[in-house]
Amino acid sequence: MVRNIGIHEFIACQDTTNRIIIIDEGILHIAHYLFVHESIEPDLKQLQTFIELAPCEDVVVYLCTLKNTLIERTRVRGHKRIPDGSLEAIESFINHAITTFNFLGVNPKINPKLLLVSPGREVSMASDKDFSPMVEQAKHIILTGLEEESL
Repeated sequence: MVRNIGIHEFIACQDTTNRIIIIDEGILHIAHYLFVHESIEPDLKQLQTFIELAPCEDVVVYLCTLKNTLIERTRVRGHKRIPDGSLEAIESFINHAITTFNFLGVNPKINPKLLLVSPGREVSMASDKDFSPMVEQAKHIILTGLEEESL
């Protein structure tokens, strides 16, 4: 968590005029550390407080993945917060992660800044109104990258 906040604060002190900075697992990923656990449902009231207090990036990209894919990846890789590694524990952990990130995605502070990338690599803005021009620019960059990758 300290790393995520430190990176955010370092960038906030820089002149970022006409610059795009991409951060993997930025400030909002802290919600995963705090609210996603195998045996405890996410506390949505506390998650709302986190959203209100945490700074938010200009654009948030959510790579949407099928639940079964997430379960299988976690089963193969393991996770330190799923000590027994049982399928039941993994499913519970993944369900809590999905609940957490879906809650983040519909929040009015985050939704206008949110881009969704589907498993089929379709890119869409979560909000059809009140979105930042930076979101549209980020969408264009992602689509261009996906097109070039498929060549």
